[in-house]
Amino acid sequence: MQEKLDLKDRRILTELDFNARISASSLAKKVGLTKAAVINRVKRLEEKKIITNYSLVIDTSRLGYVNYIASVKFKNTSKQKREEILSYAMNYPKVWGLLESVGFFDLTMAFAARGNHDFFKIWKEFIKPIKKFLDVKRIVEIFDYSQYPKSYILGEKNNKEIILFDTSDKFSIDNEDKLILKILSENSRQTITDIAKKTNLSSKKVLYRIKKLERQGVIKGYRTEIDFGKLGYTYFKIFVNFDNSEAMEKAEAFVKAHPNFTYHQRFLGGYDLEADMECKGIYHFEEIMRELDELLGSSITEYEFFNCYRWPKNVYYVE
Repeated sequence: MQEKLDLKDRRILTELDFNARISASSLAKKVGLTKAAVINRVKRLEEKKIITNYSLVIDTSRLGYVNYIASVKFKNTSKQKREEILSYAMNYPKVWGLLESVGFFDLTMAFAARGNHDFFKIWKEFIKPIKKFLDVKRIVEIFDYSQYPKSYILGEKNNKEIILFDTSDKFSIDNEDKLILKILSENSRQTITDIAKKTNLSSKKVLYRIKKLERQGVIKGYRTEIDFGKLGYTYFKIFVNFDNSEAMEKAEAFVKAHPNFTYHQRFLGGYDLEADMECKGIYHFEEIMRELDELLGSSITEYEFFNCYRWPKNVYYVE
């Protein structure tokens, strides 16, 4: 059910979207409210489940991981069995992302491994108890992965970007760093004081370690998980192939600037363009795709899309 939000609520969501750790005082100044009013509005957005969580964006490639996407269709499964498989994937330690959808795939899973051989072992172990219930449609390696803000909330063009998995730089972290990452992954809006209590470290040491992880690019950002359905939007994924590289570059620029696109991925073995968008239903989706078609015309050689309805897991952290 769509929730009605005023301009102040939308501005709060926009500010929190790409900076979940912004203080209540700073947020109040940006939206023109008192600190108390902002705190009350954020609490109401949480209670209405418009804000569902505060996530930590980790570039696991800087910790020596390679990331993979496995997409499947269910077969010979009841609703109960699907829920069991989803719960199994939710709790699998090397799975950092899950996306439920209708159409092309039923479930897409993101894995982190130490390379192809390690992933093969992880996948073999993971799939063994559920193999007969899944039709594996594709497995690809993520080359890079861009996130964009939900600029459509205020009707603005995309003006920010987080890029993951785009470097060969590697860093070693110790158990204290890992614990901080795990705690922030559960709720990235937790205060330094709260994290210090949970880690038995001083607040000064926690802050130092977080700043270090940010400088290294291990921590790439702090996002607010916003229920697009509560805003009246529907989630689509598009897969597009082109007959020339110039068209692909134009399409990527189009996606990066458009307010309704939220993710753009490049895969080894994937389509030329794979991107996610949040639209006001199928007719709005078609309008945006016509814009892309008018821009590129006959350069598009293949095009697929499907509807996504839930992100049960999106934590990036792996053990």
